[in-house]
Amino acid sequence: MVRITYNLDFILSRLDNIDVLVLRAIEGLMGKFEFVPIEFIESRVRFSSSSLSKALHKLLDFRLVSRRVGDYTGYGLTFKGLDTLAYHYLKSNGYVAMLGEKIGVGKEGEVFLGEAPSGEFIVVKFHRGGFSGFRRIRRFRSYSIDAQHSWLELAKLTGEREFRVLSDLYKIGCRVPKPIAWNRHAVVQEYIDGIDLYKVGSLDASIASKILDSIIEDIKIAYQKVRVVHGDLSEYNIMIVESSWDAYIIDWPQYAYRDDELAESLLRRDVEYILRFFKKKFGVSRDVESTIRIIKGEYS
Repeated sequence: MVRITYNLDFILSRLDNIDVLVLRAIEGLMGKFEFVPIEFIESRVRFSSSSLSKALHKLLDFRLVSRRVGDYTGYGLTFKGLDTLAYHYLKSNGYVAMLGEKIGVGKEGEVFLGEAPSGEFIVVKFHRGGFSGFRRIRRFRSYSIDAQHSWLELAKLTGEREFRVLSDLYKIGCRVPKPIAWNRHAVVQEYIDGIDLYKVGSLDASIASKILDSIIEDIKIAYQKVRVVHGDLSEYNIMIVESSWDAYIIDWPQYAYRDDELAESLLRRDVEYILRFFKKKFGVSRDVESTIRIIKGEYS
């Protein structure tokens, strides 16, 4: 059983249907307001004033919303509130039974160990987005994002991006975590029982070479068959299963399509980072230009 460190299960046990509907109403209106005026919330949910006031106080107590008081009273969703809505959906639909300890914090998200209804370990990743993510995502042609998009929409788009690319990569045989479900900014994935590449100790050159070759092969498959470049590849987002030395590439939300104007520089950056790491830590060398040509299919 997973060890619980993030109290979303406790929060859900204390929320009733009215609380969840009010939280959803605030989420739905945040495309128009940073803080939703209370009269708009009243109009959307059509609950009595006393029921709405009770729900809002509870949401404030759990820090699922924040309140603005001034020329008008308004409420805005917090990331914890967005986490709660996504987790409510995932749990209600049988994808997650329990959320456990935090196992990773990245530039754009938090990762938790979870438990599926079957008892198997899973991973639940909550994307956080942010302005740096906005600047990266807006470049990609498949996602037209303008300055009016909020952190809420950015986080959801980032979660959708990662789930969809993982699905495409997994289907064609890339060693990535199997995607299980997605809602809002949360992505549920297969749990890989391994360690980050940067934590791997000394290795025999033949094993290190095998790992590097498999990573290059997966970069090649992603480039040629799914037509994407990871865009942020390093020793920190490759996991190694020590029993088999299989390598899994994780953290894909910042990928670029290979016809994007930045794809060439991102591919080169990914290759240079990985080759530099393997040369420095394991003494395994590959030529950057030759590796890039292999990935592009210019020769095998």
